[in-house]
Amino acid sequence: MIKKEKYFAVFTYYYLPALLWMGLIFYLSSIPGLKSGASLSTEIVLRKIAHIFEYFILTLFFWRIFYYHLRFSLLRASLLAFLSCIAYAVSDEMHQFFIEERTGRFVDVLVDGIGVLTGVLIGSFFSKIKKDE
Repeated sequence: MIKKEKYFAVFTYYYLPALLWMGLIFYLSSIPGLKSGASLSTEIVLRKIAHIFEYFILTLFFWRIFYYHLRFSLLRASLLAFLSCIAYAVSDEMHQFFIEERTGRFVDVLVDGIGVLTGVLIGSFFSKIKKDE
């Protein structure tokens, strides 16, 4: 019974946050014509900031799984987190092709990539700080 409890704790601590965050991204991408009500220029800026933030957080969750749970090297954890989140960004944009009043855009994957790269860099930075302590 201890093994089941351990697996549940590991799943809840490491994997569930990433899965829930992916679900939130998917849900938000499924809303037809999602708008903030702001002016067009403000709307564009808000959307791009949201893309960066969503994928920054997702990358930290993935990076944490690869580095702390699976104990991959810093380079391998960073690379896998980067590739996993970019793949999810591509699939999210493809998903939006099927949603009314939404379009999938390659430029949004590039914007998501800013958040992904930032997440990898921040995760790596904090891992080095933690090792130095």
